[in-house]
Amino acid sequence: FLLVAKRADGQDCTFLPLTEATEAGQPAEASRGYPDPAVCEAFVMTDREIYRPGETVFVQTLLRTRDGRPPAPFPVSLDVLKPDGRRFTGCALLPDALGAAATQVALPDYVPSGTYRVQLKMPGGGALLGACAVRVESFVPPQIRVALPELPAAARAGERLAIKVRAEHLFGKPAAGLAAAADVTCSAAEFKPDGWAGYRFGDAEKSLPFTQVRCDRQALGEDGCAVFEAQLDAALRPPALVQAVVQGTVTETGGRTVSARAAVPLHAYPFYLGLKPEAGSVLRVGAPQTVRVAAVNPDGSRRTARVPLKVTLEQVSWISNLRKDRAGLYQWSSERVKTPVTEGEAATGAEDALYRFTPQQAGAFVLTFTDPESQASSSWP
Repeated sequence: FLLVAKRADGQDCTFLPLTEATEAGQPAEASRGYPDPAVCEAFVMTDREIYRPGETVFVQTLLRTRDGRPPAPFPVSLDVLKPDGRRFTGCALLPDALGAAATQVALPDYVPSGTYRVQLKMPGGGALLGACAVRVESFVPPQIRVALPELPAAARAGERLAIKVRAEHLFGKPAAGLAAAADVTCSAAEFKPDGWAGYRFGDAEKSLPFTQVRCDRQALGEDGCAVFEAQLDAALRPPALVQAVVQGTVTETGGRTVSARAAVPLHAYPFYLGLKPEAGSVLRVGAPQTVRVAAVNPDGSRRTARVPLKVTLEQVSWISNLRKDRAGLYQWSSERVKTPVTEGEAATGAEDALYRFTPQQAGAFVLTFTDPESQASSSWP
């Protein structure tokens, strides 16, 4: 059988083949239908989402009919429910000609904390028109400020990073005796030195796994300071630069923590390789290509010493397989495969190295330059 749906004018049609695999379910019901023409909905909102006991909640409502117009004014009931669902307070409201109404709800100092529900209903416990939720918490602003002074401008893998955490009360007195902690989280970042426009840095074939170094907790001294040492992993092999996010955390006497963060460039290689192809990422088969290669120090200056490099050209292909998993289901999986095509050598120094090659066949390729000693590398594209 074939189910066909066609426009009355015959300009468009679609069809659905009805086979044994076709299941005709019950029509789905919308989670929320349109209100009747005589019924309206209310948008209930507050000026904030969280309040302290003793503060005032400003509530505003806006009523609209099905066609988006304000209804004729009629009385409504506003109720505030406590976290346990019991009624806390309420009042009667009369929206204006625009369907808007506003009121204030005072929260006593003894009000319990939790999530309160503000709802607007028809008078006499009628239909619910709209609602919103607010939180009431006895929160206070931080009593201390935390800083990370004397961080180095840059760090190197394998070194110990000194982290000084300083905390003081907002009125200026050192926060002596409070517990403090520090950690360093490393993530891959781009290396973009000044003066090297057009050069590509980094090896896209490498990845940096999640790396975090945690320091033992200690108490702040009389001066409100504590010094930590984080041992940076010497075996990091990121695509290029590493961004080390240093975080210092101090715990107040009430148990709340206040933190400060700062980013420090972390260099895992003694230099970076910059590639500047003379052509774009799409090449012609049989056309000679030239790639300029430069070794750049972490400070952005050229590395004039001779650096021998290993050059590898690999072809990239994808293999797709239909595999049976442990549950007995068949799923398609694709695997990226790199096949070496050619290998060569190059050397950088006071001038850029010029590496020339000629693509012999069509396809996707990756050209990688690697320093065998430091494992610094860059790939194109």
